Amino acid sequence: MANTVRRLESDDVAAVEALLAAKRRQLAEWSPQFWRTAAGAVEVHELFLQWLLSDDANVGLTTADVDGVLIATPRDGAWLIDDFAVSGPGAWSTVGRALLEHAREQLGAGISVVCASRDVEQRALLDTCALVPYEEWWVADPALVATFASPAAASGDLPVASIVPAPPVYDPGGPVALVSTWDGERDSLAAYARAVDGECALVVVPVGFDDERRRAAVEDLGFTVASVWYR
Repeated sequence: MANTVRRLESDDVAAVEALLAAKRRQLAEWSPQFWRTAAGAVEVHELFLQWLLSDDANVGLTTADVDGVLIATPRDGAWLIDDFAVSGPGAWSTVGRALLEHAREQLGAGISVVCASRDVEQRALLDTCALVPYEEWWVADPALVATFASPAAASGDLPVASIVPAPPVYDPGGPVALVSTWDGERDSLAAYARAVDGECALVVVPVGFDDERRRAAVEDLGFTVASVWYR
């Protein structure tokens, strides 16, 4: 059967990278700066996939026809599924479901799946498979957010963030400020964006899915939600 799930092998890398490259093109349409594709992304990611498959700690799955791919990597005692793609939107309910169900049987509890907020078909699969959204990543250009900063906010406690490079397959235009601690106040986040404007290409703020206060603050500052994390 076409949907029969099997282990991902090194010989499959070129085929599954084609699936992942197509997904990256779609992601770039949904969040053009956050997911802007870097030059040479295909070659870089093929090497990355080969490296992942060389480590038995990771779990890579595909199907008999290589029309889907799922890769799970261990993180903090759980499993992160980020590289997850199928041959087309209509395949999420068939190929995607087969891959995800096999992964859950093999890995057990503690799975997190990253999904684009605007990927309606993948989100429908995750919902029907009883995974629950728990966090959203909101993104914005600091120059935009800085326009909302008030002088009074500069004296408050600014968010804590890590300045990190984007993954090599993406090119948002520079480093990214990934906020780890934030008091939820609109003014303090705007002041932080003003402080890092020119140093970072993007500010990324993880917000709890049910945190309406923080969600309202980032939306008011011009952030848009890029990805949703399920578990």
